[in-house]
Amino acid sequence: MSGWRPDLTTLKLFVAVCDEASITKAAEREAIAPSAVSKRIAEVESAAGVMLLVRGGRGVKPTAAGQAFLEHARRILESTTLLEAELEEYGQGARGHVRLWAHISSMVELLPKDVTAFMLQHPNVRVDLQERVSSAVAQGVREGAADLGVCLSTVDLFGVRQYPYSRDELVLVCRDDHALANEAAVDFDQVMAHDLVGLQPGSRMETFLAGLAARKGRKLRYRSHVSTYEAALAT
Repeated sequence: MSGWRPDLTTLKLFVAVCDEASITKAAEREAIAPSAVSKRIAEVESAAGVMLLVRGGRGVKPTAAGQAFLEHARRILESTTLLEAELEEYGQGARGHVRLWAHISSMVELLPKDVTAFMLQHPNVRVDLQERVSSAVAQGVREGAADLGVCLSTVDLFGVRQYPYSRDELVLVCRDDHALANEAAVDFDQVMAHDLVGLQPGSRMETFLAGLAARKGRKLRYRSHVSTYEAALAT
């Protein structure tokens, strides 16, 4: 696209045209002459060598190339808005921004207290806390989308530095006449030797246990899957 470089005004006008399905209405919305809107879009089309809009009696709509251009334009404008907001925070005295991704268990049980304490100690630092599955947490930190993450230790943590944060204790529930019922404690190898009742495949706990078994080169044996812990206890 020699001869044209993305500018925010043109991107904003193109988004308005697609939103309104009309160059005239978009021009009214952005307080600019319709001819100026048409000229800017025509310059992009000429530089790219493709049509971005289909023009008809009932208005305009994006072509396939126009749809791609629209999606990129929206993302660029959204990023610009976020940038402006973040710079404004710095101007108002904020001195930091931490993007923290975490899996649901830690968000419910652990992080509220710790994040609150951190923010009280650092009032000028903003914490953006978002829920993600553990694999996405690790990937987000690896790719730079998150600054910190809290996830299960069983996911792929290659390429990220990891530190222990908290430990959960798992309890084996079995019938009184089960072979493991009289054991004071059991290890995971003993558990894997028996058929299990577990949560639905893909659930966080099932994924966690499958990861533990995979580390040992094993697969868990399930007699049935249920949707809740209550149903598992009743089975």
